[in-house]
Amino acid sequence: MTALVLIFLLSSANNRECALKANFSLTTVITERKTTTNVVKGNIYVLEGPVVLFEVSSPVSQLMWIKQDTVDIYYPEEKKLFRIISRDTLPTRNTSVSHMFNLDFEHQLHAAGFKVTKSENKGDTLLLHWNNPEVRASTEIVTGSIGENFVLYRTSGRGWSLEVKLWDYRNIDGKRYPHLMRSKFKKGKLTRIEELRLKEVEVDVALPSYLADFKIPKDAEVKIVEW
Repeated sequence: MTALVLIFLLSSANNRECALKANFSLTTVITERKTTTNVVKGNIYVLEGPVVLFEVSSPVSQLMWIKQDTVDIYYPEEKKLFRIISRDTLPTRNTSVSHMFNLDFEHQLHAAGFKVTKSENKGDTLLLHWNNPEVRASTEIVTGSIGENFVLYRTSGRGWSLEVKLWDYRNIDGKRYPHLMRSKFKKGKLTRIEELRLKEVEVDVALPSYLADFKIPKDAEVKIVEW
């Protein structure tokens, strides 16, 4: 295991305060030559950093730490760790809603050099059109908000499209959180729809001690993937 992986995991695991804790279910429907449906359930924790930790209990035991450009997935029963490093901080290739949860879309657009080129109102939704003036033939991105609630991220490229929607915002201790998030990604004959639902949301709670004190075993098998 590399020192970088160890440092990240130890610092993440020892973060004991949760801005948000909830039960989650993630349903994925993939259609290409045939249709397959997978459902994953467990607990989600939003930590400082920001780091999002998914504790998966079904169908397999799994821990997944998500940062802006890094995902670490650990399988306790097999003692295997997969580290995925993404060069794409905006959700184009990295289209899983679990990776996009808690992502500040508009902040990421500003950081990537995108500028608002047009704004319009459709019903109660404010739509912003974004382009990067430094990139020739820049991909247009559309974001949408209703009041203070971010509800839409939409973009497309040659042969692919992505739309992310967020619903069911609720006030919890003065903060607003979406309880339903859905993405639809299409590329050629492939369509992938993911739906993330939250229940029993709590804020400003302690991370369970077995997670706060958790350490990856030194003899764990490690695989690093870049995309």
